Amino acid sequence: RRYTTQNGVMWDTFRISNLCHSTIVSYANDGSVEGKLHPTDYDVDGFDDEIIQHWSDYIQEIEHVIVHKSVTGIGAYAFAKHPNLKTVTIAESVTFIGANAFIDCPNLETVQLPSTLTVLGVGAFQNCNSLRSIVIPDGVQDIYPATFDWCTGLEEIVLPAQLKRIHSDVFHCCENLVSITLPASLESIDERAFADCGKLWHVLYLGSESQWGEISVNPDNVPLLNANIHYGVTGNEVTLLDSET
Repeated sequence: RRYTTQNGVMWDTFRISNLCHSTIVSYANDGSVEGKLHPTDYDVDGFDDEIIQHWSDYIQEIEHVIVHKSVTGIGAYAFAKHPNLKTVTIAESVTFIGANAFIDCPNLETVQLPSTLTVLGVGAFQNCNSLRSIVIPDGVQDIYPATFDWCTGLEEIVLPAQLKRIHSDVFHCCENLVSITLPASLESIDERAFADCGKLWHVLYLGSESQWGEISVNPDNVPLLNANIHYGVTGNEVTLLDSET
């Protein structure tokens, strides 16, 4: 079965051998100048704002998503509420992931973000409780609100080297997060960005103590402010501290 969005991005859904696992794979047809993955056929319910994707008949079956080259963006709610989605692999052509693109995917375990990514939308991975680790590419300078809100299983985060701002609720209720490394480029941490991160114990800051004092940190981030802050951390020290946690 094949589905086509208005901008020419096509989709195949198929079974892998006899394992009853489904994968959804994207590729652009010859007529598309620029591929952008959007669920362009949708209905919005006034009560729960449900968006129905082209592949909505297969939401229960899809376990793996592979976004191939020529696709440059993943639209809002593109894979929202896929209950059995486990892995997402995104090609080195995608520059943005829209708001709530993968919200409420409780079994999502592995996400490979491309180095080309510059925009990670609001709530993109909110309530993805099985996600254990994430590497955010260096091209992302702002992490928008609630991106990883209620990712209760998240234990390891690699932030971009040039990150400037962590918006509100980004890591709210990441209750298994024990340590995090923050880059020296950071300028502001908004309200509740690290609220209810009860296990946060080590903050490994790559800048100096004086630089840390210049960061605008909202007082709502009590776990962050109460953590042990290590200044001027080097790569070796990061490894050592991580092994101690």
